[in-house]
Amino acid sequence: MTKKILTFLFLFFLLTPFALAQSPQEETLEGQVIKVLEEKEEEHYQRLEIFITKGSLKDEKIILETQGKVSTVAQSQYKKGDEVLLTYTQDS
Repeated sequence: MTKKILTFLFLFFLLTPFALAQSPQEETLEGQVIKVLEEKEEEHYQRLEIFITKGSLKDEKIILETQGKVSTVAQSQYKKGDEVLLTYTQDS
């Protein structure tokens, strides 16, 4: 019986670090474009300053670069005041 318990404890402590290693955490942030810093219309490129209004980065400003493959719904370019949803992935 004691041997089984010791074996279980050994395996538990050996495998626990692997079980605790989590995949990157993903969350949706809400924000507002406060400034278009750079724009190249022919390349569908924009560099935007965004103020985060909801999520773990609330009240922070971030710089976002968009280029071509960014999903835009019925909008080809962002402008100051536009509200945006962003997917934020943070490695653990």
